[in-house]
Amino acid sequence: MTLLGLLAALIGGVAWASEAPLVHLLLAGVSAGVAAFLLIVFGNINVHGPSVILIFLVLAGVAGSALILLVAAIRIAQRAWKR
Repeated sequence: MTLLGLLAALIGGVAWASEAPLVHLLLAGVSAGVAAFLLIVFGNINVHGPSVILIFLVLAGVAGSALILLVAAIRIAQRAWKR
């Protein structure tokens, strides 16, 4: 169930990114990446304990950040191509 919820969040993030302003895309993509990085560095995730569920959260954060920044890069390239 956790993975399905994270997958739904990724799909919703990409759907939002297709229509959002570019400034918001860059801010959201960088913020999600920084949050995932800080969680993996300072989160004290124990693979043998209940905090292992946070690994999926970190992976989803990195994937969401990458997808949002990819959509932003594609939209910037499309804008430059039209000029």
